Amino acid sequence: MIDHMIAPPPLADAEQLQLCNFLLALAADSGLSFTYTNYRGETSQRRVKPLHLWHGSTEHHPKPTLLLCGLDLDKNAERDFKLTDIDMSTMRRTDAKEQNER
Repeated sequence: MIDHMIAPPPLADAEQLQLCNFLLALAADSGLSFTYTNYRGETSQRRVKPLHLWHGSTEHHPKPTLLLCGLDLDKNAERDFKLTDIDMSTMRRTDAKEQNER
């Protein structure tokens, strides 16, 4: 047990709203669309079917961090997305029809 944990600073109101919207989207059985900046600094629109959240590291994110594991609907592959690299202000839920269109 860690007895010297440092609490993170509180979230601003806009950050709280974005986090709530993100959690609601995860709870629904739908996909997500958002702008993402990858480890190379490349920014693109992503469509993802969320699978689960996890804390850890990957080849592209060597420092432990909070990650979203999901099915990338455009690449048809499971990917991990660093939460802090997702532009939460662009996040939208997608319905099943939109998920299958591509």
